[in-house]
Parts: sequence; structure tokens; C-alpha cells
Amino acid sequence: MEPIDSPIVSVIVPCYNYAHFLAEALDSVLAQTYPHWECIIINDGSPDNTEEVALEYCKKDSRIKYFYKE
Repeated sequence: MEPIDSPIVSVIVPCYNYAHFLAEALDSVLAQTYPHWECIIINDGSPDNTEEVALEYCKKDSRIKYFYKE
């Protein structure tokens, strides 16, 4: 088991019109065995359903954060 003070790994997922790949990317992050991570999704103004997909994953795991940028 990892010590409590292990560093956090930040996974940054920039998105623009790639909602159809987002679930696969986030499933990969969730499948990791290292527990001390955060995943930051940055929606760069996508007109597709990126936000909908991202918010569903935010509900699944509190380590996933979503930000929208115009």
C-alpha cells in the first residue's frame, strides 16, 4: 500500500468536440491502481455533449473535476 503522503498525480484532459472519446479516456483513468490521483477535464467550448459525459463521470468519482472554458 502507498504511504499516506504520496504525491497526487494530476491527469489533465483537454476536450474540444471529442465527447465520443471522453468516456474511454476516463474509464482508463478510473482503472488505474495508484489511488492518489485527480483528473481535471477542461472543456474548451465544445458544442457537442462533452459536458454531459464529463458530469456523469464527476458523479462516479469525486477525484474527477470538470471545468468549462469559452
